[in-house]
Amino acid sequence: MARQRWKRRVLAELDRIASEYSMAPDELHLTAEISQLLRRASRLLDPAAPALHGEAWLGFLDSTLGSEEFSKGAGRVILEGPYQRTTSCDAEALLGLTRRWLQCALERNDTHV
Repeated sequence: MARQRWKRRVLAELDRIASEYSMAPDELHLTAEISQLLRRASRLLDPAAPALHGEAWLGFLDSTLGSEEFSKGAGRVILEGPYQRTTSCDAEALLGLTRRWLQCALERNDTHV
């Protein structure tokens, strides 16, 4: 039961981020929020994952989905975007990718417990 509540909270957090972005588009803030959410949620799959950096971090995210959408696609922006003065991203693609990653990670976590 607690696990289900946590899963709903994670997805609700992404919904909040998306809603906030739609009301006041700020790509720098969006990339920072998504980066933080992914790092928190990555603990579900590997407690050491949040400590990964650079290409290793993107590789971890890609391996969860079995794709290269973080290292070579819309998700790449989370690598440096949150640390720039300005950033540009495909917000819709990034939000969709993040939602798919979270759903995959949450489902995978259920099968490992």
